[in-house]
Amino acid sequence: MQELLLELQPHIISSEVTLISALAGWLGIKVKAFLDTKEKREIVEATVMYVEQVGRSLGSHEKLELAKEKALEWINTKGFKVSEIELEILIEAAVQNFYAHSKNKADPQLSEIDLSAEERHFIEEGGFYE
Repeated sequence: MQELLLELQPHIISSEVTLISALAGWLGIKVKAFLDTKEKREIVEATVMYVEQVGRSLGSHEKLELAKEKALEWINTKGFKVSEIELEILIEAAVQNFYAHSKNKADPQLSEIDLSAEERHFIEEGGFYE
């Protein structure tokens, strides 16, 4: 019996190393995807703040288009891939978060933003740009 175990030991160790390597590779892919999504979200949040700062006179749809353009440009320079649907979802979530903070006036910078009647209605209704 011991001879059989000695003969199988290299195969068992090889199988364990292969399994651990595959698990580490899978985990690495998941961690990278998480970090990429986190960085894309941070880029979009910064872009939404930028658009709110420089686009005060723009309407909601123009702000959305500017946010898409600038966020996509920034995301592409980082080498990330993003679909149009993912980008819109990230922008809408960032806008909702931005308006929630400005509504609560927790951040003094956010409370100083001049909002149009359309944007105020948006905030009150809890809607997104679209």
